[in-house]
Amino acid sequence: MITDTKSFRVSGNAAGRTIPASRAMEIKMANAVSVTADEKRLIQGDLLKCVDGRWSTRDDEPIPETLLVAGMFKALQCWREQKILDCIVEKENEPLPNPQELNAKIPEKDWEKGLDGQPRPPWQLVWGCYLLDHTKAGKFTFLNSTVGARIAWEKLFDRVQTMKFFRPNAAPIVKLGSKPMKTKMGQKLGPDFSIERWVILGGDDPYAGACRA
Repeated sequence: MITDTKSFRVSGNAAGRTIPASRAMEIKMANAVSVTADEKRLIQGDLLKCVDGRWSTRDDEPIPETLLVAGMFKALQCWREQKILDCIVEKENEPLPNPQELNAKIPEKDWEKGLDGQPRPPWQLVWGCYLLDHTKAGKFTFLNSTVGARIAWEKLFDRVQTMKFFRPNAAPIVKLGSKPMKTKMGQKLGPDFSIERWVILGGDDPYAGACRA
Protein backbone atom coordinates (compact mmCIF):
# COMPACT_ATOMS: atom_id res chain seq x y z
CA MET A 1 0.00 0.00 0.00
CA ILE A 2 1.27 3.48 -0.86
CA THR A 3 1.79 5.53 2.30
CA ASP A 4 4.51 8.07 1.51
CA THR A 5 4.62 9.00 -2.16
CA LYS A 6 7.31 11.64 -1.64
CA SER A 7 9.82 8.83 -1.14
CA PHE A 8 9.05 7.80 -4.72
CA ARG A 9 9.68 11.25 -6.17
CA VAL A 10 12.57 11.83 -8.55
CA SER A 11 13.10 15.54 -9.02
CA GLY A 12 14.67 17.01 -12.12
CA ASN A 13 17.81 18.05 -10.24
CA ALA A 14 18.16 14.72 -8.42
CA ALA A 15 17.89 12.87 -11.70
CA GLY A 16 20.63 15.02 -13.20
CA ARG A 17 18.30 16.56 -15.76
CA THR A 18 18.19 20.18 -16.83
CA ILE A 19 15.27 21.79 -18.56
CA PRO A 20 15.84 22.90 -22.20
CA ALA A 21 15.81 26.66 -22.78
CA SER A 22 12.84 26.39 -25.15
CA ARG A 23 10.81 24.43 -22.59
CA ALA A 24 11.79 26.88 -19.83
CA MET A 25 10.36 29.68 -21.97
CA GLU A 26 7.14 27.71 -22.43
CA ILE A 27 6.77 27.18 -18.67
CA LYS A 28 7.54 30.85 -18.00
CA MET A 29 4.85 31.87 -20.46
CA ALA A 30 2.36 29.45 -18.92
CA ASN A 31 3.08 30.79 -15.43
CA ALA A 32 3.09 34.48 -16.38
CA VAL A 33 -0.62 34.81 -15.70
CA SER A 34 -2.90 36.00 -12.94
CA VAL A 35 -3.76 32.53 -11.57
CA THR A 36 -1.00 30.00 -10.82
CA ALA A 37 -1.24 26.33 -9.83
CA ASP A 38 -0.85 25.37 -6.18
CA GLU A 39 0.21 21.79 -5.42
CA LYS A 40 -1.90 21.80 -2.25
CA ARG A 41 -5.01 23.06 -4.03
CA LEU A 42 -4.82 22.40 -7.75
CA ILE A 43 -8.55 22.81 -8.31
CA GLN A 44 -9.72 26.40 -7.86
CA GLY A 45 -13.38 27.27 -8.16
CA ASP A 46 -15.71 24.86 -9.98
CA LEU A 47 -14.26 21.82 -11.74
CA LEU A 48 -15.12 21.65 -15.44
CA LYS A 49 -15.57 18.31 -17.18
CA CYS A 50 -16.04 17.44 -20.84
CA VAL A 51 -17.53 13.98 -21.44
CA ASP A 52 -18.41 13.00 -25.01
CA GLY A 53 -18.38 16.65 -26.00
CA ARG A 54 -20.67 17.81 -23.20
CA TRP A 55 -19.29 20.35 -20.75
CA SER A 56 -20.53 20.36 -17.16
CA THR A 57 -19.65 21.23 -13.56
CA ARG A 58 -20.01 19.05 -10.47
CA ASP A 59 -23.33 20.67 -9.60
CA ASP A 60 -24.48 21.08 -13.21
CA GLU A 61 -24.49 24.84 -12.78
CA PRO A 62 -24.79 26.94 -15.95
CA ILE A 63 -21.43 27.63 -17.61
CA PRO A 64 -20.80 31.11 -19.06
CA GLU A 65 -20.76 31.29 -22.84
CA THR A 66 -17.19 32.61 -22.84
CA LEU A 67 -14.37 32.44 -20.27
CA LEU A 68 -11.01 34.16 -19.88
CA VAL A 69 -7.99 31.83 -19.71
CA ALA A 70 -6.12 33.04 -16.63
CA GLY A 71 -3.55 30.25 -16.30
CA MET A 72 -2.29 26.98 -17.79
CA PHE A 73 -0.32 24.22 -16.10
CA LYS A 74 0.96 20.65 -16.26
CA ALA A 75 1.24 18.46 -13.19
CA LEU A 76 1.74 14.93 -11.91
CA GLN A 77 -0.82 13.47 -9.51
CA CYS A 78 -0.51 10.27 -7.48
CA TRP A 79 -3.81 8.50 -6.80
CA ARG A 80 -4.82 5.92 -4.20
CA GLU A 81 -8.37 4.85 -3.36
CA GLN A 82 -9.74 7.66 -5.55
CA LYS A 83 -7.82 10.25 -3.54
CA ILE A 84 -4.81 12.35 -4.46
CA LEU A 85 -1.85 11.44 -2.26
CA ASP A 86 0.69 13.72 -3.87
CA CYS A 87 0.96 16.39 -6.56
CA ILE A 88 3.90 17.93 -8.41
CA VAL A 89 3.33 21.06 -10.53
CA GLU A 90 5.75 21.92 -13.32
CA LYS A 91 7.72 25.08 -12.52
CA GLU A 92 9.92 27.38 -14.58
CA ASN A 93 13.27 25.93 -13.49
CA GLU A 94 12.06 22.54 -12.30
CA PRO A 95 10.92 20.03 -14.94
CA LEU A 96 8.47 17.35 -13.97
CA PRO A 97 9.91 13.94 -13.01
CA ASN A 98 9.43 11.10 -15.44
CA PRO A 99 6.10 9.47 -14.46
CA GLN A 100 7.36 6.07 -15.62
CA GLU A 101 10.29 6.35 -13.20
CA LEU A 102 7.95 7.27 -10.35
CA ASN A 103 5.54 4.43 -11.13
CA ALA A 104 8.40 1.94 -11.41
CA LYS A 105 9.17 2.61 -7.73
CA ILE A 106 5.66 1.53 -6.68
CA PRO A 107 4.95 -2.23 -6.69
CA GLU A 108 2.37 -3.06 -9.35
CA LYS A 109 0.40 -5.02 -6.76
CA ASP A 110 -0.42 -1.63 -5.20
CA TRP A 111 -1.78 -0.22 -8.46
CA GLU A 112 -5.55 0.13 -8.68
CA LYS A 113 -7.60 -1.01 -11.65
CA GLY A 114 -8.65 1.50 -14.27
CA LEU A 115 -11.94 1.67 -16.15
CA ASP A 116 -10.63 -1.01 -18.52
CA GLY A 117 -10.02 -3.41 -15.63
CA GLN A 118 -6.23 -3.22 -16.05
CA PRO A 119 -3.77 -1.95 -13.41
CA ARG A 120 -3.56 1.84 -13.65
CA PRO A 121 -0.24 3.57 -12.83
CA PRO A 122 -0.68 5.70 -9.67
CA TRP A 123 1.21 8.69 -11.09
CA GLN A 124 -0.70 10.41 -13.89
CA LEU A 125 0.31 13.40 -16.01
CA VAL A 126 -2.49 15.97 -16.17
CA TRP A 127 -3.09 19.07 -18.23
CA GLY A 128 -5.11 21.93 -16.84
CA CYS A 129 -6.11 25.55 -17.12
CA TYR A 130 -7.83 28.15 -15.00
CA LEU A 131 -10.72 30.03 -16.52
CA LEU A 132 -12.51 33.10 -15.21
CA ASP A 133 -16.03 34.34 -15.81
CA HIS A 134 -15.08 37.83 -16.97
CA THR A 135 -18.59 39.14 -16.27
CA LYS A 136 -19.24 37.79 -12.74
CA ALA A 137 -15.70 36.87 -11.60
CA GLY A 138 -16.49 33.17 -11.18
CA LYS A 139 -13.52 30.79 -11.28
CA PHE A 140 -13.28 27.41 -13.02
CA THR A 141 -10.63 24.71 -13.40
CA PHE A 142 -10.30 22.27 -16.29
CA LEU A 143 -8.09 19.31 -15.40
CA ASN A 144 -7.70 15.90 -17.01
CA SER A 145 -5.21 13.23 -18.05
CA THR A 146 -6.90 12.06 -21.26
CA VAL A 147 -5.47 12.28 -24.76
CA GLY A 148 -8.30 14.65 -25.67
CA ALA A 149 -7.36 16.97 -22.81
CA ARG A 150 -3.72 16.96 -23.93
CA ILE A 151 -4.63 17.77 -27.53
CA ALA A 152 -6.93 20.64 -26.52
CA TRP A 153 -4.40 21.97 -24.00
CA GLU A 154 -1.47 21.90 -26.41
CA LYS A 155 -3.50 23.60 -29.15
CA LEU A 156 -4.55 26.40 -26.80
CA PHE A 157 -1.07 26.71 -25.28
CA ASP A 158 0.51 27.06 -28.72
CA ARG A 159 -1.85 29.94 -29.57
CA VAL A 160 -1.17 31.66 -26.24
CA GLN A 161 2.59 31.25 -26.64
CA THR A 162 2.50 32.70 -30.15
CA MET A 163 0.39 35.70 -29.14
CA LYS A 164 2.72 36.51 -26.22
CA PHE A 165 5.53 37.19 -28.67
CA PHE A 166 3.45 40.09 -29.97
CA ARG A 167 1.58 41.11 -26.81
CA PRO A 168 3.10 39.70 -23.57
CA ASN A 169 0.06 40.67 -21.48
CA ALA A 170 -2.52 39.16 -23.84
CA ALA A 171 -5.00 36.58 -22.57
CA PRO A 172 -7.58 34.70 -24.65
CA ILE A 173 -11.30 34.65 -24.10
CA VAL A 174 -12.52 31.23 -25.20
CA LYS A 175 -15.74 29.40 -25.90
CA LEU A 176 -15.95 25.82 -24.65
CA GLY A 177 -16.65 23.42 -27.46
CA SER A 178 -15.78 19.97 -28.77
CA LYS A 179 -14.01 18.33 -31.69
CA PRO A 180 -14.09 14.79 -33.04
CA MET A 181 -11.06 12.64 -32.26
CA LYS A 182 -10.05 9.06 -32.99
CA THR A 183 -9.76 6.67 -30.04
CA LYS A 184 -9.34 2.93 -29.54
CA MET A 185 -13.12 2.78 -29.11
CA GLY A 186 -13.78 4.66 -32.35
CA GLN A 187 -14.45 8.33 -32.97
CA LYS A 188 -15.46 10.43 -29.97
CA LEU A 189 -15.88 14.09 -29.12
CA GLY A 190 -13.05 15.66 -27.15
CA PRO A 191 -12.77 19.09 -25.49
CA ASP A 192 -11.88 22.19 -27.48
CA PHE A 193 -11.13 25.80 -26.54
CA SER A 194 -12.20 28.10 -29.34
CA ILE A 195 -10.58 31.53 -29.04
CA GLU A 196 -13.18 34.26 -29.54
CA ARG A 197 -10.92 37.25 -28.93
CA TRP A 198 -7.90 38.47 -26.95
CA VAL A 199 -7.73 41.01 -24.13
CA ILE A 200 -4.72 42.86 -22.74
CA LEU A 201 -4.16 42.50 -18.99
CA GLY A 202 -2.48 45.38 -17.17
CA GLY A 203 -1.41 48.72 -18.53
CA ASP A 204 2.10 48.11 -19.86
CA ASP A 205 1.14 47.08 -23.38
CA PRO A 206 1.25 49.89 -25.99
CA TYR A 207 -1.67 48.22 -27.75
CA ALA A 208 -3.85 48.12 -24.62
CA GLY A 209 -7.40 47.17 -25.40
CA ALA A 210 -8.99 44.13 -27.01
CA CYS A 211 -8.14 42.42 -30.28
CA ARG A 212 -10.04 39.82 -32.24
CA ALA A 213 -8.71 36.31 -32.73
